[in-house]
Amino acid sequence: MHKLLLLITILLVPHAAFAAVISFDPQETTVGMSTPFLVGITIDSDTPVNTIRGVIDVPESMEVVDASDGNSIINLWIERPYINDARQLVFSGIVPGGFEGYRGKLLTLTIQAKREGVARFIVNPSSRIYKNDESASPQPIISRPLDLRVSAGRDNISNEIPDTALPERFMPVVALIPDGSSDTQATSSIESGHWAVSFVAQDKGSGIAGYAVAESFSRIEPADERKVRRLSWRDAESPYVLADQRLSSYVYVKAIDKEGNVRIERLDPQQPRPWYRTALGYILIALIALIILNALRTRINISRRK
Repeated sequence: MHKLLLLITILLVPHAAFAAVISFDPQETTVGMSTPFLVGITIDSDTPVNTIRGVIDVPESMEVVDASDGNSIINLWIERPYINDARQLVFSGIVPGGFEGYRGKLLTLTIQAKREGVARFIVNPSSRIYKNDESASPQPIISRPLDLRVSAGRDNISNEIPDTALPERFMPVVALIPDGSSDTQATSSIESGHWAVSFVAQDKGSGIAGYAVAESFSRIEPADERKVRRLSWRDAESPYVLADQRLSSYVYVKAIDKEGNVRIERLDPQQPRPWYRTALGYILIALIALIILNALRTRINISRRK
């Protein structure tokens, strides 16, 4: 049925024969005020697209409690979802390899109605979608507003689905940000010519809430919660400039989803310290020094007795 509607839309709009369709997927078209409800934002595209910037006009009678990227087709976020001063939900990101198909999930919104009446969500014309080809040309967008009727006496469908799954496994990468870098991921806080760790994780449940990075000379198993808690964690965004520019430390990256579930990945040192500069090395050197010192004292005592 969904494919049929898309086909009809394309036939009725010949100039947009290769268009992307942004749709809203509400649980219900009539909602209550007592509890939040869910509204999904999806995309249909008959040609591969890889860069999406969405701008959604949010009615004043509605409050966006949360915008979850759980299981979104967008893997690399340029702008994570936020509400601007114009009461617009803004987000942008990249779909590696491109997306072509139907009902590709962009976001799942948790909405709270503030008063009765009819509320309209609109895809703002400033939204942009770009093709996954060498030209990266803009893709025409077809969209329809979402009208929701708010009734004070109505109960919403429960959306209390606990997320107990960890974020998916991911692979942090250490790379040098060279002088004069034009890397689009580098921010103004990143100094050129420094080693940094880059990372991105996915969470199919509630979505990723944030990251943290720790550096240590000690090798710790991510499953060892007691030792992991003792690490000096710092909130981080990718790319994150490493404190140890000699790359002799273990790097730990923590991905946290919106329900507090944590996945930790570890990177081994690229330039491991020599054995004599490790904790065990210091102990061995101290023991050897004590043995030598004790031997010298013994020899001195023997010499004095003679």
